[in-house]
Amino acid sequence: MKKKYSNFSRYKDVDEKKFKKMKIKGDPEYVTACLTSIIKVNKEWIVPRENDRTEKIMADGYQWLTLFPKGEKFTIIAVFNEKSEFLEFYFDIAKKTKPKAIIPYIYDLYLDIVITKENEVIFLDEEELKKALETNEIKKKDYDQAKRTADKIVNRYHNPERFENLKKVATQYLKQIWNILKS
Repeated sequence: MKKKYSNFSRYKDVDEKKFKKMKIKGDPEYVTACLTSIIKVNKEWIVPRENDRTEKIMADGYQWLTLFPKGEKFTIIAVFNEKSEFLEFYFDIAKKTKPKAIIPYIYDLYLDIVITKENEVIFLDEEELKKALETNEIKKKDYDQAKRTADKIVNRYHNPERFENLKKVATQYLKQIWNILKS
């Protein structure tokens, strides 16, 4: 099981970045927001989409905002391009989240979900999750938790109203952290 930090310290394709963590007070849904401002990459990330399309999700000037929902076993990474336009939500399913750490992190359970700006759902790393179970890297209860969490995410955020609301929340926290960085 991998430990993944919200400052993306293990991403070798990022040469230079800025990181800012913000404790969230008074929000019933979120505990912590972390912004990784990508200044310089040595390799852009371009991912496949439906209908032979692709989407660039990491390049110079991109912003990755990580939200830690209260009491949940996942994080939400909102990806914005260099113009601060929303591109996708990446849901990292976790065995545990540690939003109050100096640099917040999760214990990753392999299975991830992307919801694109068009509100398309993409499951990632399902084979990795199965392999982790087969090799006893995770227990059956972890596997089941990952699957239940995935269902919860899709049922909650694939809903058009909740999807639009999450985009507004992510954009709001992006602006708040930017204002902190500017002051």
